[in-house]
Amino acid sequence: MRGLSPLSAVGEPPVFYYNSLALDSNGNPHISYFDATNTSLKYAYNDGTWHKETVDSDGYVGQFTSIALDSSGHPHISYWDTTNSRLKHAYHDGSSWQVEVVDTTNELGHFTSIAVDSQDEPRISYRDMAVTDLKYAYHDGSGWHVETAASAGDVGAHNSLALGQQRQPPHQLSRFELWRGPAVCVPG
Repeated sequence: MRGLSPLSAVGEPPVFYYNSLALDSNGNPHISYFDATNTSLKYAYNDGTWHKETVDSDGYVGQFTSIALDSSGHPHISYWDTTNSRLKHAYHDGSSWQVEVVDTTNELGHFTSIAVDSQDEPRISYRDMAVTDLKYAYHDGSGWHVETAASAGDVGAHNSLALGQQRQPPHQLSRFELWRGPAVCVPG
């Protein structure tokens, strides 16, 4: 990666928490993060100069962020809305930010991981804190669909989602089973 100013140029503590990084096709960094001072979701990218934007400031929002870029280089961010205990997805459509609710069941949206498929549709893995399950949500162009990926034991924390070689399912979810040992893969 080419020389960039330090990440501290994006935000000084206690601002910069729950950050996630994606690189575009030119190697430019795109970062989502929680602004603890303003309790909001922020986005920053560097194309030679750092640019910062507020994505969502409706309540206490932006923890557990994950970022991915679609084929046009537009960012998609998954995150937790603490105020309303729900999982949200924000994306830039080329002109402005769009924010949508993905799942409102129980207390969810912790430990999100996002990937964008070959049709530029988002897929998100996350933890349902109320029942300690690993959940998986995907958008099919018309709406969100939610599944339970794993429910045996205390699962879903610190998960990671990856799509196949052509950004298509099958997907792989890794999850850490609390108090049970190493990470395991859940094939999709």
